[in-house]
Amino acid sequence: MTNHHPGAAAPETADELAALRRDAERYRWLRERALRLQGSDVWWQGGYLDMRVDTGLGHVQGDYTVEPEPRRVTRNAPKLTKGKEPRS
Repeated sequence: MTNHHPGAAAPETADELAALRRDAERYRWLRERALRLQGSDVWWQGGYLDMRVDTGLGHVQGDYTVEPEPRRVTRNAPKLTKGKEPRS
């Protein structure tokens, strides 16, 4: 598929225009069927598929920052064996 999206520059060549038409035809075909995206349990079709695609495009065009996940620190007390005293 091409990387055209709302607000992108108009296609400049006949090949780009042909690619847009091909992608549009493929998308029309998808809209007529119910499908699941990325292993989701939700089935998308028609206008709801449009909504899902628009949401995805918004995420792709957004600014992202990578934030490290907080590390979970756990400290388990050592188990004492019979007849041994804990170290100080």
